[in-house]
Amino acid sequence: GCRAKDTRGSAGTGAVTVPTLNTEVVTEAKKHIGQAYVWGATGPKTFDCSGLVMYSYGRFAYVTPRVSEAQAKAARLIPASRAVAGDLVFYHDSVGDVYHVGIYLSPGKSVAAIDESEGVNYQTIWDPSSVTYGSFTHT
Repeated sequence: GCRAKDTRGSAGTGAVTVPTLNTEVVTEAKKHIGQAYVWGATGPKTFDCSGLVMYSYGRFAYVTPRVSEAQAKAARLIPASRAVAGDLVFYHDSVGDVYHVGIYLSPGKSVAAIDESEGVNYQTIWDPSSVTYGSFTHT
């Protein structure tokens, strides 16, 4: 599985601005709130968690891996203090295996394809100790 460990060096220390791609990704993901969760779906009408990330980034010609574990491996892991809207929130179990991903909005909140009962919706980051933040766009 994927371990929540950054092997790409330390995070930057300068100010973080929200990249244009991130803003576009958030706008796209929010358009799908209310749509159904279907395991393995990659849009445009139904999604699973990593499918929403892949689709939302893909609309702006940014190619991501298909599943959340691979997305975590491809992202640069960052501290929560450097996360900006459009970055990723990876949920992992006690040994670090990633099982869910959401698109970060603000402290404590993301948008994600949650499950069959909730579909694509806003999601509270319920346990900060079980998440790792990642970014495709900054350090």
